[in-house]
Amino acid sequence: MLIKSHDDLVNNLLTFNEYFHSDFNYYSKRLGSGNCFVVWVGRYVNLSFAPSRFIGYTNNSKDVHEGNMTKDGGVTNKAIRTLLGVERPDNEWEQLYVEYCLERGVQPQKRNNKQRKFWVFEISLNDEYVFEDINGNQHTVPISTDKESKVLRRVGQDRFRSDLIQYWRRCSVTGSKSLQFLRASHMKPWRKSDNKERLDPFNGFLLTPNLDVLFNDGYITFSDGGNIIISNLLTDDDAHIFGLSLDMRVELDERHLPYLKHHRENEFKS
Repeated sequence: MLIKSHDDLVNNLLTFNEYFHSDFNYYSKRLGSGNCFVVWVGRYVNLSFAPSRFIGYTNNSKDVHEGNMTKDGGVTNKAIRTLLGVERPDNEWEQLYVEYCLERGVQPQKRNNKQRKFWVFEISLNDEYVFEDINGNQHTVPISTDKESKVLRRVGQDRFRSDLIQYWRRCSVTGSKSLQFLRASHMKPWRKSDNKERLDPFNGFLLTPNLDVLFNDGYITFSDGGNIIISNLLTDDDAHIFGLSLDMRVELDERHLPYLKHHRENEFKS
């Protein structure tokens, strides 16, 4: 079944972006190929690209999409046009698409003489979707506050991780360069931060999954000098199993320190 509403579109955008974290190989294949993409933008969030053939089928997922033997990009493009108007080639969006892919470790396919085309879908902070119809006229469609909150949180977190990758380029502690496995960890949690703090790359580390869980749950933190501090609530056996060592440290900028102070004083379990 094809998408029929902006909620359908948003749900698929959220689902597709989740695969960046949960199934990078699938995400990279879908993002790096294709002819037409929905560009998702909004204030306080970074832009995001998603392929039309995935976005155009309602309640889509990896399993559903791979099991759809009749999937057709031409059909999904028509469905998206009814919501966002006609897709267009655009040199600026093309350049941003390529940069977006490379930032995420995805190699975009070379198009030779065939241009990629884009729809722009703006999510505003005014409880409405803003979109352009087939004649180039802008329209607004009301949406619920909780829906917008979910959208902004997911896309904002995606931007946060992208900025952390640009800053750290590897695990902040171990030096691992396997970016597909690394997680973005806030020092001052998202729920306690304002919009600026949520997206500030100095409010986060890029960590391996084991360190991410321990840091988020307050079982490890770091001194202003960058040395690891391990909670007394974590047994020596558990510390060993999780690969912790008192030699672990992180290189800090002074802009990390206020956030790290919050983590030590409010999140760390001593």
